[in-house]
Amino acid sequence: MRLPGIFARAFDLVSFDGTYYISQARVLWSSVPMPGAFPIGYPFFISLLLPVVGDGVRAAQVVSLLASFGSLLVMYALARRFLERRLAFYCTVFLAVTPLFVRLSMETFSESLYTFWLLLALWTYSKGRDAASGAAAGVAVITRPEMLGVAGILALLRVKTPRRTVLFLLPFIVIFSFNTLKLYQSTGNFVALPKGDAFGSGAQAWTEREATTEPRGVAAGDELRSVPVSDNSGAGPSASDIAVNYAKKLPREVLLLARHVGFLALLLALYGFARRPSWLLASLAPFVIAPLFTIRSIDRFLLPYIPVILLYAFIGVEALKNGRARRGGYAALIVSAIAAIAFNYGQFVRPVNEDLEEMKEAGIYLRNEPVFGPGDVVADRKPYVAFYAGARYLEIPFDSYQGTMQYLLDENVSYLSLHTRILKSLRPLMLTLVLDRAVILGELRFEQIWGHKEGLLLYRKVLDRDPLTWRLLHDPGAGLDSSPAWSPGGGFIAFSSRVGNQLDIFVIPADGGEARAVVSSPRQDDQPAWSPNGEQIAFCSNRDGNWNIYILDLESGNARTVTTHEARDVAPSWMRDGRALVFMSERSGGQELWKIDLSGGKLTQLTTAGTNNFPAVSPRGDMVAWTSAKRGLNMMQLSTGNMIQVRSPAEANYFPSWSPDSRYLAVTGRDWGSVDIYLVSADGNRSLLLTKNAAPGADVMIDALPSWGPDGNSLALISNKDGTQALWVVEGLDAYKKRLDTRTPIITFELEDD
Repeated sequence: MRLPGIFARAFDLVSFDGTYYISQARVLWSSVPMPGAFPIGYPFFISLLLPVVGDGVRAAQVVSLLASFGSLLVMYALARRFLERRLAFYCTVFLAVTPLFVRLSMETFSESLYTFWLLLALWTYSKGRDAASGAAAGVAVITRPEMLGVAGILALLRVKTPRRTVLFLLPFIVIFSFNTLKLYQSTGNFVALPKGDAFGSGAQAWTEREATTEPRGVAAGDELRSVPVSDNSGAGPSASDIAVNYAKKLPREVLLLARHVGFLALLLALYGFARRPSWLLASLAPFVIAPLFTIRSIDRFLLPYIPVILLYAFIGVEALKNGRARRGGYAALIVSAIAAIAFNYGQFVRPVNEDLEEMKEAGIYLRNEPVFGPGDVVADRKPYVAFYAGARYLEIPFDSYQGTMQYLLDENVSYLSLHTRILKSLRPLMLTLVLDRAVILGELRFEQIWGHKEGLLLYRKVLDRDPLTWRLLHDPGAGLDSSPAWSPGGGFIAFSSRVGNQLDIFVIPADGGEARAVVSSPRQDDQPAWSPNGEQIAFCSNRDGNWNIYILDLESGNARTVTTHEARDVAPSWMRDGRALVFMSERSGGQELWKIDLSGGKLTQLTTAGTNNFPAVSPRGDMVAWTSAKRGLNMMQLSTGNMIQVRSPAEANYFPSWSPDSRYLAVTGRDWGSVDIYLVSADGNRSLLLTKNAAPGADVMIDALPSWGPDGNSLALISNKDGTQALWVVEGLDAYKKRLDTRTPIITFELEDD
């Protein structure tokens, strides 16, 4: 393809920040709140062109283009204050062919407009037109906040002439105040420096917040691990941290600047600084200060410094006394210009937001959706999709998965846009919704409607709330509840509860009431399992110094011993006929499943892998499920010995529980670092995430140990969602079972390596 065609395609998209600016421009003169809190300088000029141009993207590009032409004119006028006419022209040409300058003259960023007003402020300042200079500086600072540092230095240089200082500051303050009041009207807060701290281009607090969590090994069920930015306990970076960061960042910025102007030109500019220092150096103050406030190196932030660097480079050449040296200096400038164009050729042809063209496709798809309306809200990390859809935008908050989804529902979000690369770096706690089929299937509030091969998914809201309802059944106070088991008739739930070192078994009415202890000893009694007729409870206990299986007769209150082996026997589960138990025993050396005949004591070993535990016999009596430390959730046909290994959840642990009709299992899983409950089809082919824990990677947050209720729509489980590990009843499973049975096409992506 020819270069003009490539060039045209490169600027067909709006930039991320451009979506904010253009959206602000559309509502700037109305009472509608503006999206974000960007300075209003760039949106102001876009709003002036919108009635003429119509299209917001084109209006923003025209503003940038006009600003760039204006910058060339003012650059020439400013250069004439220091150079002869011919050299001022050459200096302006060098700026005109700088790839970064060309690129930003076509993009929907504010840097080109800021550069124009900066140069205009410097030129009028050099002419002694203080009021005009202050006004230009005011417009520059409401375009980009780093101008505040430049304006402050320029004002200080006039301090010996109070009248001139007042003339400079008065229009500056008026314009700056207008920006502040307009943002206050929109946000309700007085924002002195939107989009930045002090003179920097990025906010340290934002950088820290975005960096507090990162994904770890998401492919194999590994955790999302929280990573602290510093060891200052929330106090922010220390002075030494800032100094070290600055010492690393500033040289990188210098090298990046050298890439855009040419290394030889930068050396000549340094020579020009030394030979002819002047107030022009004030314009470079943000370059020196910005690394204190941001860790990001972004090319476009360097544009405002390039004109002054080039001007000083020509001043440096002119300062050379020897004619041969001066000719060598001009040659060096030409070489620098050629090298800058060669090294930065991509600025001409690299698309805006390279590889994110699919977001435009997604926005257009939404706009053409039959059910889509202009008042719909699209949640995203940035408003790219919403912009092209013509929808309202809401930023996905930096929160847990469940916290985020609840926020979206509270804010009446209609659509959700998720992109793997953006989530990976900025919202990692939402990654599961694009990577894990079980999570996507388990999200009933938003359904997947569209996907792009580059890692973009769109979701539509279908439910206003989670179908699950939670009911606290027992509050253990200072204790810990565990191991719930629902009675066959549905009227009661048995569970164990720990106070100190003592672990007893209780029974509580399923619809609420007082819990009564049915098994108590000075040691530990745990893992109750109801007999099929509801008259007995099997459990394990170390009351005799070793873990063994016992059976409690509920009518008499007496407990009899079932196993007496010196190895550990735990986790009993009844066979359907009530004549045998399946349990875990270490009597063969490893953790294996065994079956014991209750009438004659006959033992049968069912597994041989060595890491099997927590058996659960199906209500039909034909299958047994269990979890393995090596292989997750497994099932076996008791009559044939045929095995099924369930792939998801990959890290299934603790008691699986069968639905009353034996069609599903509920099991505790830890695929993403949190402890949650999954539903799995009996054939092992499909699974979905049922509960969504508050904070992946936080071991203290759990939803675990499910026991299916006889109605098939309820689970008893253990959760510390309210801060205490307590017994809860969760209802509303029918909707999830229906989703599990529906052969819904699901798109998932793999996370690409950096």
